[in-house]
Amino acid sequence: MELMMRLYLLLSVFLPLAVQAAELPPPVDQSGHWTRADAIQTGLSAQAWQGLDQALDGEDFPGITSVLVARDGRLLYERYRDPESDDETPPEQRLRDTRSATKTITGLLVGSAIAQGHIQGAAEPLMPWFKSLGSPANPDPRKAAIRFEDLLTMSSLLECNDDNPYSSGNEERMYVTEHWTRFVLDLPIKGFAPWMRKPQDSP
Repeated sequence: MELMMRLYLLLSVFLPLAVQAAELPPPVDQSGHWTRADAIQTGLSAQAWQGLDQALDGEDFPGITSVLVARDGRLLYERYRDPESDDETPPEQRLRDTRSATKTITGLLVGSAIAQGHIQGAAEPLMPWFKSLGSPANPDPRKAAIRFEDLLTMSSLLECNDDNPYSSGNEERMYVTEHWTRFVLDLPIKGFAPWMRKPQDSP
């Protein structure tokens, strides 16, 4: 979780809207799936991109193997740093597990919604946003008190544990349902025993 938040801060700091002169290597995608563009000519700070490069060259983000930045449907930045292996497949064509990347994207979207006044803040209760779905199963005052922040930090009290195949909220159970939002809202409250480490306390 700490790594995700640090990358979130990295992107927030290194993508200001400012224009400075510098040269950056063009994106390497050859699949034809992207329209490539010069990052500097789009009005984004060259210093920001260089800062991102330097951060990736360091040792603070060992688990990050690929970074792509797209804006308005155009690929601006592409960087790979896969560990050495016998795989001869070009880095840009290798399959990658990007599931947890959506956590960072969700955080960015919530931050944008707060900045635009759609959400009062991360401490705003979540349930009122889903009134159109009716009352969820397993009602509980603690469920009604869940905030955006609780989900963003993976620290809500919902009974959801992907490491436990018997958990009501295990992701494998969710995949086979037709309405994922309803699935989550209907989960029971479990909570954490005093001796258990809560998710937000984990690195």
